[in-house]
Amino acid sequence: MPKSPTKSQSKAKPPPRSESLVHMEQRLKKAIPSWLWDACIPIAEDDNTDPDCIYSVTTSSENKRMAMKRMQDLVDEGFHQQYPDRPEEKDLKVYSEPTSKSMKVLKELLDASPVAMGRLDDFTDAERQYVYFHHDMFSGSQSWGWKSDYEQQIKDALEVVKEEHGQNELMVARWAVRDRCVECIAGITGYEGAYSYQWSDESIKWLSDNPPIERNPGRKLVKLQ
Repeated sequence: MPKSPTKSQSKAKPPPRSESLVHMEQRLKKAIPSWLWDACIPIAEDDNTDPDCIYSVTTSSENKRMAMKRMQDLVDEGFHQQYPDRPEEKDLKVYSEPTSKSMKVLKELLDASPVAMGRLDDFTDAERQYVYFHHDMFSGSQSWGWKSDYEQQIKDALEVVKEEHGQNELMVARWAVRDRCVECIAGITGYEGAYSYQWSDESIKWLSDNPPIERNPGRKLVKLQ
């Protein structure tokens, strides 16, 4: 005759349910700044399907779960904590509508940069003052970036902004450089690692006190088809 469940057994809790994708997304959105979420979610949702193929490798639900897993990896590795607070829109006018000499110089300097990302070696002589392009004959990869002399000019301009305005406006200027780097060279990228999704940001160095100057080619790599 089977035994009746004991009192403790009858009150045992059922195993916890797996977190729903909706709840997971809500939780992650609370942890990740909204601007960073908007920048990263398209990367997380990319299943590497050939754009010429009409069929996706993953279903809609599988893609959503993959994206949330990648965003969870972002939080787990503390990628979102590397960034200082992004200035509010109203504070950006000191750069977007500059009145001081130092901000005007910085804006003119950044505006001069051509968009190098995704291009082949088709830069004009004028554009080559700011960017480099390198094609590795052995690996078939391409790389491009801001030239070291140009990066040094940007770094020097930031120092002048700091001297004229102080720390708060300097942070606005650093974010302006970071965002221009994203537009022209490279920004946030990701790839599947051995155990988790690996996130990186080529532009984040411009938010630091002493951004290192690149001396050798080797930023954004793209395999030639």
